[in-house]
Amino acid sequence: GSSLAGSVAGSAIGNAMFGGGGSSAPAPAAPAPPAPPSGSAVIMAWRSKETRDANPDRLDLDRRELDQCPELVDEHRLRLLNYQHNAIARISRLELTRNLVFLDLYANAVEKIAGLECVPQLRVLMLGRNRIKSIGAGLVKLQRLDVLDLHNNEIASTSGLNSLANLRILNLAGNKLVSLGDLGSMRNLHELNARRNEIGDLARRCGSRGDLVDPRIFPEPRLPPNLKRMFLSHNKVAALAHVTPLRGLEQLEELSLDGCPIDSTPRYRSSVVAAVRVTVRTLDGKPVTADDRDGIDPGESIGGIDRGGID
Repeated sequence: GSSLAGSVAGSAIGNAMFGGGGSSAPAPAAPAPPAPPSGSAVIMAWRSKETRDANPDRLDLDRRELDQCPELVDEHRLRLLNYQHNAIARISRLELTRNLVFLDLYANAVEKIAGLECVPQLRVLMLGRNRIKSIGAGLVKLQRLDVLDLHNNEIASTSGLNSLANLRILNLAGNKLVSLGDLGSMRNLHELNARRNEIGDLARRCGSRGDLVDPRIFPEPRLPPNLKRMFLSHNKVAALAHVTPLRGLEQLEELSLDGCPIDSTPRYRSSVVAAVRVTVRTLDGKPVTADDRDGIDPGESIGGIDRGGID
């Protein structure tokens, strides 16, 4: 999961009541919403004026067995909207919530990134654990987006992300990527999580599979130039040559490659540290030591003395 995804779910923001679609009836204190057209399957959600005025900018609709985004009545002041743990397949009905800055659809059934052009102020978008196979052009209008979580989907290409010039944090863990593609225009990206994919050579557009690919889908790889933290654990990186593009990242501070074939090679830590920037201070969650930088394995025997036994 994600700490950001959990922050909204933990907020007590009052109960929303539903009309249309056969859900529970509203409490007596809540006014009835406008009736949907006859025969409509649209779900409507509303709160009493008192509840809405107490928390006008937050609405929590997680775990409501929703299969669609409901019509939100009189919620134009909303800034944080939580739809976690439902069965929503399509993002829709956000036209009256144009002030949203945080939208959480973690653990739904979303198949396509679309319907977001009406929330251009969005800063955080949580779409982890859905059924998304491609990114497409659905994010183009979100030029203020700061955090994007797409972990545990079925995404095979990063095409469509390069337009997010202001994105700072990107989570692509647990997808089907064989290449990171062209992310060179993402100059503000500081953190990239691509754990648990199928990425091999960072310099090759076809990743670790070696098969021929369409260059329109897998363009020549370019990494975000100002990246500070990069997580590549449990991929298919097997050799130092596969990570040489990281040397061009002048601000890289933290790197993870644990669970990749390369982490079982001799002098793994010192070799990786030497291959990337001197700015790297943390490798696989552990601080880079002087021995790592000097190319010395603390466990190896030097001059007949086992360094591991020296106090």
